[in-house]
Formats: sequence, structure tokens, C-alpha cells
Amino acid sequence: MPEVVPFSQHPESPNPNRVNWIAQTTDGTQIPNWSEIADARYGTIKHVAVVNEDGSVFDKVELDWKPAAFVVIYRINPRRDNVVEFLIPAERRVLLRDEEGKQGDVIIPNIPQGLIKLEAGETAEGAAKREVREETGYDIPSVTKLEDIYFDAANSSSPMPFFIAEVPFDQTQQAQQLDSDEQITAGESNWYSLEDSQRLRIQCAKTLSGLMLATGFLGLLQNEADNATSEHPKLPVIPRDLITIEQAAQLSDLSARTIRRLAGKGKIDSTMIGRSRVLLTTAKAVRNYMETDSNRKYDPHKKKRANLGS
Repeated sequence: MPEVVPFSQHPESPNPNRVNWIAQTTDGTQIPNWSEIADARYGTIKHVAVVNEDGSVFDKVELDWKPAAFVVIYRINPRRDNVVEFLIPAERRVLLRDEEGKQGDVIIPNIPQGLIKLEAGETAEGAAKREVREETGYDIPSVTKLEDIYFDAANSSSPMPFFIAEVPFDQTQQAQQLDSDEQITAGESNWYSLEDSQRLRIQCAKTLSGLMLATGFLGLLQNEADNATSEHPKLPVIPRDLITIEQAAQLSDLSARTIRRLAGKGKIDSTMIGRSRVLLTTAKAVRNYMETDSNRKYDPHKKKRANLGS
């Protein structure tokens, strides 16, 4: 097994002929035997030596970034036949280059993200909710963890947590709370369905990762052909307009009574399935169910219907 040690601790570290990563000062002085470059806010770039089983040695950098939270926001739009839409703000990234090679004013689609304030005792979940509120103006009561992602697994061992959160369609958007150097647009035109998002030029790997995790979480990529050929079938594909309360209860960890109460109010059109899927329902399906047989109740323990009539 290769051994990773600080570059300064390896016997061959002073030899400039064995160094790939060399620090250079503003006056041109080259420093092959450097240790680290630290930023109190963002993290540390460490110079390390990798010793292989055969005794060969090479140096590389380890990017030890401070943890940040990344959030994919979605809503269910009743004005578009209850389609799932993602909020993908447009944010300025000053280091990116435009078509003329100039830096400083390139705008790209970017999901909400930001550093976790560990020094203040902030959790990853707390940071996710705070960043959404600051960057988009939406207040989300809770977030669901999707996965930890390594942005550069070849040069970093710092995982970054990704979350997903639903915004009620009728929630009023508040003013953003941006820092003076931030430029983020998160208006109504920044909501995209999965089909809409495919027409965006998404250049941020973090945003692409988040959307890929979210579409899998929401079950938006599954289809009957995949289920038939896959060795690991996904959840059954059920048309949204045909789903019943019983089917929702069978596939979720909620009772039929809870589903009827939430969806029957016409405000909540989604129910969680474990922690890895969301089953979409429609107000139409709920109304049809309640109007055709209002005395019928699903008992999740007996797995059969019970008649509540007199």
C-alpha cells in the first residue's frame, strides 16, 4: 500500500530534481521543498510525498478544503401539470474566462452553495438552509442529505455534502442576502424542469453532480424499459394521474391516512419514500380517490382495505 507523508518529512524532499510541484515567489524564486499554502477561510494546499510499494517516490498536492454545503432546490408546479422544477440560479464566477479569454464577469448556472461555519458551531444541514435563504430568498424548513462528493478525488480527500430541499409552490420569495462580492440571480425565470435544464449550458461540475443526484433521488430518470432490463430494478413506474392512496402508502413510509390528510389539503403534492425516492401524486388523483370511495381506508399493517362504514 502506498504511504502518503508530508513532503518535508521524506528523505529525498530537498532534491529539486525529484519535485513536480514547485512553489514560486513573486520575484521568481523557486521553492521545491515547500510545505503548505494556507487560507484561514477556504482551506490548505499541502505538499505531500507518495511512497509506493516498490520504493519509488513522487510528490503531489493535497487540496484540504474547508467543508461546504451544496443544495438542490425543487418544487412541484401545478400550473405545468405538476411537473418537477429545479431552481438553478445564475451566478458570477470571476475566475472563468469568456470567449475572448477575459476573466471577471462570466455568469453560469449554479446551485446554492457555501462554506459551513464550523467555528460558529454550524452543522452541514444548517449551512444548507442558510445558504438557500441568503442566495435565493426561500426559507426551507428542512433538507435531506443526498451524498458526500469528492470534487477532485485524485488530489483531495475532502468530501462535500449535497442536499435536496422542496420549496412549496405558493411560498413567497424574500429578498436575497448576498455579500458585496456576490452576484446571483434567482428569480422565476431560473426554475427549470428536467427537460428545460438539458438546454442549459451547465459548466459547474458541482451543479451537474447535484442535479444528477437529485434526479435519481426523485426517480425522474426511471422508465419501464430500464426496469425490465436492469439487474437491480428501480421502483415501479406509476403514472402520476393514476396513483392511488394505497399505492402511495405501499411505496412510502407514511400511512394512507397521513397521505390523504396532506395531499387532500391541496398544498402538498409529494410524499417521501424512504430517503432515496419521492413519489409524486396529484390533487386530481386524491380527489378521485376521495370522491369514489370516501369510506375506504388502507391499513398498512394488515396490507388490506378495511371498511369504515356503519
